[in-house]
Amino acid sequence: MHSRLRFALGFLRGHQGVTVRNSILWADVAHPIMIGTHGDHHRNGDVIEELRFENIDILEHHEPQPNYWGAMAINAGDRNTVRNVVFENIRVEAIEQGQLLDIRVVHNEDYNPVPGNRIENVVFRDIHYAGKTPHPSRIHGFDNERIVDGVLFDNLRFGDERVEGNGHRALDINGYVRNIVFVKK
Repeated sequence: MHSRLRFALGFLRGHQGVTVRNSILWADVAHPIMIGTHGDHHRNGDVIEELRFENIDILEHHEPQPNYWGAMAINAGDRNTVRNVVFENIRVEAIEQGQLLDIRVVHNEDYNPVPGNRIENVVFRDIHYAGKTPHPSRIHGFDNERIVDGVLFDNLRFGDERVEGNGHRALDINGYVRNIVFVKK
């Protein structure tokens, strides 16, 4: 079942309103959740929107290739736009090799003839990582026009430590990202 779910989300094109809840994901060598890599690049790409991932346990993330890191990944390629995505009440155990989040507008030369368009309005609420600090999570736009715009963190935790700002060692944010908000409690 898990491999079918991963396949369905990996090739989801131009859809909206998908919810994944009350699940346990174990990807081993791969990415438990990856959104937006493939699209209809011959036209204007696809719009992938209104996605919810809630009450999920991710048991492992062990990916030797840095371009595919991210237990929770949105990699918009092929002129795709990904927007209005909520990750809520997600617990992640060990990351042997990889990172917790990978939110990037990408041009992956292995899979994307062209970069993605943008990522916007992503919420991470009540996310808890229980392992040792992995590689820093990337939040990267591609350039001044293909940006990440609007990421909200409400209770992102690495162990007992709450992440309360974009200067945290667990985050790598480039200059093509706008409107990152950390909810203070």
